[in-house]
Amino acid sequence: MAGYLRRYWRGFTLIELLVVIAIIAILAAILFPVFAQAREKARMISCLSNLKQIGNGLMMYVQDYDETYPNTKAWGRSWTGENPNPANPDSLRYLPDLVNPYIKNADVWFCPSLGKANSTPWGWNMVQNGTTYIWNHQTNNCTLCNPQVGAVNVTASKIATISAPAAAPVVWDIPYWGDRIRSINFHQQGINVTYADGHAKYYGNVKFNPVEDWWNTHACLGFTAEASNVNQCNP
Repeated sequence: MAGYLRRYWRGFTLIELLVVIAIIAILAAILFPVFAQAREKARMISCLSNLKQIGNGLMMYVQDYDETYPNTKAWGRSWTGENPNPANPDSLRYLPDLVNPYIKNADVWFCPSLGKANSTPWGWNMVQNGTTYIWNHQTNNCTLCNPQVGAVNVTASKIATISAPAAAPVVWDIPYWGDRIRSINFHQQGINVTYADGHAKYYGNVKFNPVEDWWNTHACLGFTAEASNVNQCNP
């Protein structure tokens, strides 16, 4: 019986092995991008959760400070050029420093798609900057919406002065535009945005390549009656 089995048993031929390898390679080429998209979708959802928590913390801050938004420094420490100094309270006037006491989780300030290791085009890493998100310290001059509308200060403004809080972006992600960061397809060509009323949502179809400067086209939306229509800023 053993001799019979040895006589009729044979291994795979080279052609059969090559066919199996080719099939595996084709399946891998098809499935790997799908897996990558699924991972990025999970990061996008996690990022949106971060911005929802930031929006909740921001609203708690506003309620505690007479319906007034945080009196922060510019858009981030990459612009102010200083680290927070506990001995100098004035140096702690950046959004994470003011709002994080209401959130109590420093990790929510970092988008998982960008991470803490990346650096801004100005040489600051995200940990030094305190966040990967941008605070809309001041809207653009809104000339795309209405040439007569100047820049609007969001910092230290009253919520009652905003004409459409649900349409006014105050925090959003992937802000530090530069050729290296712009070329990465974050969040499936979209970004997450927190609005002045505290809610957050995903904003799709942002064209990073060629680059859309989202601040130039959207930062003023909802802050003035003239700028409340998206079509006026983004025809």
